[in-house]
Amino acid sequence: MPKEPLCISGVYPSLAALSQAKSECGIGAVVPWAGSLWFITYPAHYGDGKLYQVTPDLKLVQRPESNGGTHAGRLIHRESNQLIIGSYAIDASGKVRPYDIKARVTAIARHLTDPKNKVYVFDMEGAFYELDVHTLEVTQLSQLQKIGVTGTHGKGGYTGQGRVVITNNGRGGALAEWDGKAERWTLVQHDKFTEVTGPGGILGAPDDLSPDVPLWSIGWDTRSLILKVLDKGVWHTYRYPQSTYTHVPDHGWYTEWPRIREAGQGRFLLDFPSMFYHFPPDFRPGKTAGFRPLATHLRMVPDFCDWSGRLVIASDDTSVMGNPLGGQPQSNLWFGSLADLAKWGRPAGWGGPWVADAVKAGEPSTPYLCDGFEKRVLHLAHDATAPVEFTVEADVKGDGHWTRHHALTVPARGYASHIVAPDLAAVWLRIVANRDCKATAYFHYSTSGAPRTPAAAKLFQALPALDDKGAVADGVLLPSNDRLWFLTPGGTLYEIDQDTAIKLRKPNPDDNVGNKAQALLSGATPKKGLAERTYGDHAFGSDGASVIAKVRGKTFRLPKLGPAADATEGCRTLREVITERYLLNVGGLFYEVPRESFKGIRPVCAHGKRIYDYCTWRGLLVMSGALAAAEPDGHLLRAPDGPGLWFGAVDDLWQLGKPRGQGGPWLKTPVKPGEPSDPYLMTGFDKKTLELSHDASEPVTFTVEVDFLTSGDFVPYATITVPSRQKTRHEFPDGYSAHWVRFIASEPCAATAWLMYD
Repeated sequence: MPKEPLCISGVYPSLAALSQAKSECGIGAVVPWAGSLWFITYPAHYGDGKLYQVTPDLKLVQRPESNGGTHAGRLIHRESNQLIIGSYAIDASGKVRPYDIKARVTAIARHLTDPKNKVYVFDMEGAFYELDVHTLEVTQLSQLQKIGVTGTHGKGGYTGQGRVVITNNGRGGALAEWDGKAERWTLVQHDKFTEVTGPGGILGAPDDLSPDVPLWSIGWDTRSLILKVLDKGVWHTYRYPQSTYTHVPDHGWYTEWPRIREAGQGRFLLDFPSMFYHFPPDFRPGKTAGFRPLATHLRMVPDFCDWSGRLVIASDDTSVMGNPLGGQPQSNLWFGSLADLAKWGRPAGWGGPWVADAVKAGEPSTPYLCDGFEKRVLHLAHDATAPVEFTVEADVKGDGHWTRHHALTVPARGYASHIVAPDLAAVWLRIVANRDCKATAYFHYSTSGAPRTPAAAKLFQALPALDDKGAVADGVLLPSNDRLWFLTPGGTLYEIDQDTAIKLRKPNPDDNVGNKAQALLSGATPKKGLAERTYGDHAFGSDGASVIAKVRGKTFRLPKLGPAADATEGCRTLREVITERYLLNVGGLFYEVPRESFKGIRPVCAHGKRIYDYCTWRGLLVMSGALAAAEPDGHLLRAPDGPGLWFGAVDDLWQLGKPRGQGGPWLKTPVKPGEPSDPYLMTGFDKKTLELSHDASEPVTFTVEVDFLTSGDFVPYATITVPSRQKTRHEFPDGYSAHWVRFIASEPCAATAWLMYD
């Protein structure tokens, strides 16, 4: 038996796809077929996308038939026994036939009138084609934007119940359908939608006409994620939480291809955005139980599948779009199991049925997912001039039967919160107001995290603790020219190949590749050069109170683990490691930061490590700053008589333990009455305790305000009066959470607002 190639945390470095494009190299589709695993890569626009084959012995073959493009569509055409993936048709023997199409193939669907011989092909720019599966002749049928279908970024396509349904997640967005006869399409909903599929998955509906086979589509709006279900010709709507703000800008470019797909043994997963859910394979009204979260993640997942009993996840890892520190676009596959996914991030998310929406008295909201989250808080607000009673109703079994759970009265033009009882085992919740008003009903969900396990401690043992005084191997990391380069502070250059061998690159005036890498690395230090040009609108520091983030003219504050967290001066703070989203390393914690809005930051873990630099390369997370005395252990790899680097997967970071920290916006800070403090992060932390104190000779009343929408609009959570020169302690209710918290004092004083998160 041939030796299996090196695998680190589920990633085989030898299976990475790399590109010379100046954008990205995402893996748009991955499909087991003809005894092998097939995947296609995509750059941002028309370009050098390739077709790859992974053989059963894990050899990577870039197929010579590759004809470029930016594709992610895939369908197994049952009648001809072919896999249509991107711009290729692959028969049961593995023979590849490319076809010519001037489009970005985002979806492939079964044909309504000639399913034996043709399929539909949907283009990201809105063109709609049919493809003859035998001759591979392409015929354009329509341009959807010209016939009333909104949106600027086409995504999904699927056929069922006698119609073909497409989605668009660009500005405008659309869920639209066509019966194959009418001149115009029917717009089902004018919002951003991505996936559309059914129980048949990549094979298509088992019966293209039957009204008894459901269709599912997922999307989002400003309130939450949306799940639409077509059952017996009627569309139904459900809502569920989003776990990150990195995927949902208005243009839709960062969303990639969320999927609902079988993940082995008849089990379906839904992934969007950055959270895997268990998904019932017969989900429809009256049969919705079993839709529950599995894990949140950092990896960008354009597709996934089961191959030979292993879960395979495609990725869009390293890009260089607006990110020269990416060095070279590249992505890889991850191999594992559902049990491995459960070790990733704790299920958590936000959303609701209403955000400043006009609601009618007695009319229930859309159902919102409740199942699978341990801690749940409901935020309610309205604009009525009289109190409003909101009734929370529960669908306990997912069968569509609703019972009254709780009623809460919110004062005129007021705000209130409600902790959903931990013992409420319900699939869905919905809200009913007792009077007409403009209302907001928004949930924050979380799950208690665990401290770092012994196995996780061993996984990261090569990285020094924040207060460790031992010698370390600092250096700057940059992918380039199909290698990873590592430059020490003393100017010594190392190269790492696809086998992760770390080799000294000796100085040579004729070494163009090495000298170019050295020059690039010299300009890629954590604080200057490329970093300053790329992330210059993000600046980070700290004082005795907290980490200070100054982003695009605004100031935010974040917790830190303690005084030792300040001992990381000179280390990398911000870097894009997954396409178009940042990983922030400050205060002894890692955070995920959206490109578009810092307010959507979420904590990942409290690592407590001194990490000098980090990047992604060949699908792996690589970190420098390891202990000089650390021994190779499968994650710490070392050059002969030289430095070591840590290698793993980006979602290994969750194992470092749940986020925790302390700090606040004020620490004996002179404050003026009525002036709010800087916003201080609250979301993503578990148990929360507040201590307030001041030096005034009279009592001071502090107003505690929260922003639970990331909108920058704060509402009063509580007023707390603190006696003269004393300290008052407040425990937030277990399960309470908002995105940001701030404070306002009633009197001039030197005040402290100190938050402890555990």
